[in-house]
Amino acid sequence: MSARTQAALIGGMVDAQRIDRRRFVTLLFVGALAAFVACPGPNSFSHTEVRPSGTYGEVLTFASTAPARSGEHVLYASIVVDSAKLMGWAKGNRPYTTSLAAKLTGPGVEKHATLYLPITEQQEVGREGATIQVAFLPAGKMSDAGFHVGERKEAFRYRPKGPGDWTLTIEMRTANNADQMMIKAIRTLVLETEGHAESGKEMSAWKPVP
Repeated sequence: MSARTQAALIGGMVDAQRIDRRRFVTLLFVGALAAFVACPGPNSFSHTEVRPSGTYGEVLTFASTAPARSGEHVLYASIVVDSAKLMGWAKGNRPYTTSLAAKLTGPGVEKHATLYLPITEQQEVGREGATIQVAFLPAGKMSDAGFHVGERKEAFRYRPKGPGDWTLTIEMRTANNADQMMIKAIRTLVLETEGHAESGKEMSAWKPVP
């Protein structure tokens, strides 16, 4: 076999390998796209807002109903901070955080969780040469209403195994019972539920119980 023939054969093999690689990459892309389409994102089931009284240790109770066996539900909680309620006690040299002691009960289910949500956080307010100036300001993004909306955090994941009533309790507390006055700066507690469930089988919105 001549050198020219060998070179042609090798070149053909290289081209074939390149084509196979391209086909492999294409198949991977198509497979990933199909998996993405087949697994849609979670649906939003409910959105509940309640105004706490500002009393330390207040227990907020909510009720919901599952109409049938259903898919996974994910409950998130967040707070809205009223900066006007942040007086001199909040202008210290550290951030302030609230802790929500939550309990979820339903047919055959009892779960507990503690969520730590910032009321104030360290933010950059300026620069002077190489020096960064910081201050502890209300946490979250400013809303059109002039309040600070904090990031939500996951509280619970649960799957209703059948029809039944569910209860959620949240106790407004602080870590180690310190800085209890900060509770007064929480204007709103927000509960959001998302998940995967057939239409009509998702749990009802969480309603405050007097």
